[in-house]
Amino acid sequence: MKFNLAILALCFCGIATAEEKAPPTVEAHLRLIAVRQPLLGAAYREGKKLEPLVLATDFFTHEITYHGPSRFEIVPYQLEKVHEADGKQDPNPQTSPVPNAQIKNPPPPVEPLAWLDLPATANPLHLILLVDQTRASGGGILAIPDTPGIFPYGSLRFFNLCPYPLEIQLHGKTTRLEPQSGVVIRSPVAEGKYYEGTMYGLKDGERRIVYNLRIFQQNEVRTMFFVTPVDGPNPEVALKGVEDRQPLISTPGKGR
Repeated sequence: MKFNLAILALCFCGIATAEEKAPPTVEAHLRLIAVRQPLLGAAYREGKKLEPLVLATDFFTHEITYHGPSRFEIVPYQLEKVHEADGKQDPNPQTSPVPNAQIKNPPPPVEPLAWLDLPATANPLHLILLVDQTRASGGGILAIPDTPGIFPYGSLRFFNLCPYPLEIQLHGKTTRLEPQSGVVIRSPVAEGKYYEGTMYGLKDGERRIVYNLRIFQQNEVRTMFFVTPVDGPNPEVALKGVEDRQPLISTPGKGR
């Protein structure tokens, strides 16, 4: 009896160890955008499943609800599908003239186009993912928190891709923006009105105007501005605005 109990205890220990070694699963609500150039023919992994993905530079993807390993990977979709087909075995080995192992060697794993290690400690996550394959570190994806309420519709979000700090003057306030960081600015201006501001570059100890802002207030739109440097001796920048319009909510019996 004691011997049987010892065997059962070992079995339970083995099950517990296997569960502990299982990779953590992450739940994340993601919006993605390509920073420099579109990314076509791609997909993201969700376990063993592939979901097609088109990354544009001028609009966000729809919200993706991701359940999978903490490493989020973007891979070439067509190439991955071909490799999956190459790795399949003969479904009817009895009629095959040669063993399955001799039909096709297992294909090598496809290197991801970009990847990001998502934190598995805080679920669910809400993130905007900036995909930039030219980034030398971090797998080519930069994550920006998008927790509900921090970037509401009607507000602006500036993200500084310049190697030097910026200052944004809007509504009588000056906001400093460090390199590779972002800031959200909410406007007190009424819907349908224009307002103006100024952006300064802080480079080599000098503060110079790099952009004059003129913005049209839309309460149902949130806009993300990517600020990139322009080649030249002076700190000049280019702004690319990406709008995200609030989804329409249909009411039963009343249409949209």
